[in-house]
Amino acid sequence: MTMTGCLNKKSIIAIALTGGLFSVSSVWGATECRFGNGYGGTTTLVNGPTSGPARAAPRPSSGGTVLMQFTTDISPGIQIGCSLGNDGTSEWGMTDPSVYAGSLYQDGTFQTNIPGIVYTVNIETVDGIGHTFGTNTTAYKELYVNNVPSNWSGKWVNAKIQLWQTSNYHGNPNKVSVIKPVAGTLGLMGLGDPNDSNNRPWYFKVTEDTFQIPLVLPTCDVVTLADGGNTVELGDYFVSDIQKNQTRDVPFAVQVSNCTSVAKFTTKLTTSKITGGAKKLLANTLASNAAAGAGVKIIDANNQQLIPNDTNSAFVQTDANLPAVRNFDFIARLEADGNAIKSGAFSAVGTFTLTYE
Repeated sequence: MTMTGCLNKKSIIAIALTGGLFSVSSVWGATECRFGNGYGGTTTLVNGPTSGPARAAPRPSSGGTVLMQFTTDISPGIQIGCSLGNDGTSEWGMTDPSVYAGSLYQDGTFQTNIPGIVYTVNIETVDGIGHTFGTNTTAYKELYVNNVPSNWSGKWVNAKIQLWQTSNYHGNPNKVSVIKPVAGTLGLMGLGDPNDSNNRPWYFKVTEDTFQIPLVLPTCDVVTLADGGNTVELGDYFVSDIQKNQTRDVPFAVQVSNCTSVAKFTTKLTTSKITGGAKKLLANTLASNAAAGAGVKIIDANNQQLIPNDTNSAFVQTDANLPAVRNFDFIARLEADGNAIKSGAFSAVGTFTLTYE
């Protein structure tokens, strides 16, 4: 038997398999943030400190010195909201010129009731994220760029204040006892493009009650002679020295220390005993073996006599640098008082009284 047949060739088809590996992620649109509902409003800084006290420092030659820093609430409160949008998350502001005091280290400052004492205001979250009012008073300025919405979203707003003493402070001659702001509008502050309809900034205001900080009045704690004692040695003389007006000028200095906020010093002289008639000299107070015919004249650094027990006679010195320590130079001179001159011991007593402004 013959068998016939066909051997089929097996066809093999190779199929190339291709594909792609894709990453899966959430896609967010642009974000914008705003104060409150975005339509603006007016709020006032409240509940600042009423304790202290603030103590004025020696006057800086330029710039300023921080006296105190504190945080205030605002009323009504502002909570920040963020959502999809294209108006950004930067903090924008414009300073109102009504209570503006000028630029300090590129920040805007505001007036208090004492010239030369000013303050800056940082509008920030309770976490401390934000910026101070600037020096721009005619147009909005992007003050702070923060592109992390979570730093803003849901946070409440408050105000951080720094109280500054500037080089324009020249003491407290009126003895104002409390530092408080001049009432008015600080300016506008908000998040996102301030020209957009739902990113409107808020007005921030202050009243005289926003903070009231006691101020240490001008004073010095210690008054002594500069050498630490309380006696000026006039020296020994012959009777003829007094008669011929040949006594020495004896310099001495009165020193005040631990001074605070003092820009003006007024010195007056009192005594329990005067001699010399119109010459008004400090008289000898000794009763035993006492010299006679002489008294002591006190002359100030302006070469003027400081007349004892005379309310109109004063040595006045001003110092805008508000020094902590200050010396006042005088001269003591023994002079004939017009009475008969007699040898003996001599001791006169004068009391220097200083007032501070």
